[in-house]
Amino acid sequence: CRPITGNHRWMTQPVAELVAQLLQPYVTELPVWVKDTDQINRKLDALYVPEGALLLTYDIVRLYPSIPHELCYTLLQQHLHRRGCQYADFIVAALRIVLNRNYCLFDDKIYRQFIGFATGISCGGEVANLFIFVLTQDVFRRYAAHILNHDRYIDDGFIIWTGTTALAAALFAELNALNTNIQLTFTISLWTSIFLDLTIFKGRLFKQKHILDTKCYQKPMNRYLFMPFNSEHTTACKISIVHGELRRYIKRSSARDDYIGIAGLLRQRLHLR
Repeated sequence: CRPITGNHRWMTQPVAELVAQLLQPYVTELPVWVKDTDQINRKLDALYVPEGALLLTYDIVRLYPSIPHELCYTLLQQHLHRRGCQYADFIVAALRIVLNRNYCLFDDKIYRQFIGFATGISCGGEVANLFIFVLTQDVFRRYAAHILNHDRYIDDGFIIWTGTTALAAALFAELNALNTNIQLTFTISLWTSIFLDLTIFKGRLFKQKHILDTKCYQKPMNRYLFMPFNSEHTTACKISIVHGELRRYIKRSSARDDYIGIAGLLRQRLHLR
C-alpha cells in the first residue's frame, strides 16, 4: 500500500525546515528544475521545435514513500560536497534524524516508516528533487544529444526528444533499472503530452512557427466542488476564485478559442454549485 502520513506537526519538523532552507539553493540551480507551469509556458513560447520531435512525459511512481534512506544520504552528501557546500555533513546528519523518526498511526498501531518519508515533511520536495537528479544524471547525460528540453517538477518530467521512439524507450528502460524502489511510468507521443496542468501539443502555432501550443489540462476525475455561493466566505474571496481561474486559463491557452471554451465550462460549473 502507499502510506500517506501527515508530518507537519511532528517534533522533527523544525529540523526539516532548516534542512529545506539549506538545500533550496542547490535545488534551484539544477538544470531540470522548474518552479511552476508559468515557467514552462514562458520557455515554450520561445523554443523552436523540429518537425519530427517527440514529446515525452514521465512520472516517478510513489516517489516520497519509495526513496531508500541510505542511498539518499550517500547521493545527497556526494552531490553537496561536489558543489562545495560547507554544511553537507550537517545536512545529512540532520536528515538522518528526521527520516529515522518517521512514525504513523494505523488501526491503533504505531509504525515506523523505514523507506521513504511522510507527506508534509518540510524538506521533502528539496530532498526528492536532489535525490532524483543525482540518481538519474548519468543516464540523462548519455542521451543528452537527443534531449532538446528537459523539465522536472519533483516527480513529473517533460522532455522534447529529437531521437527515435526506440531510443526514448531505451532511455526509460535504463532509468527503471537504476533502483528497484524507483520506477517510472512514461508516455511517448509525436503530437501531444500532459505535464502538470498543461496539455502541450503541435497545433496552429507549431504549423506556423514550430512553437508548441498549450492549453489548460483538467483531470477527468475532477468534480469541481467550488464553495457554494451561500457559504460564509466573503464576496471578495468568491470573486477571487473566478479571477484566479480565468487568469490561469489565459496564461495556459495559446489559442483564444481554447480559453473561451474552458471559461464557459467554469461558468457552468460555478452555476451548478
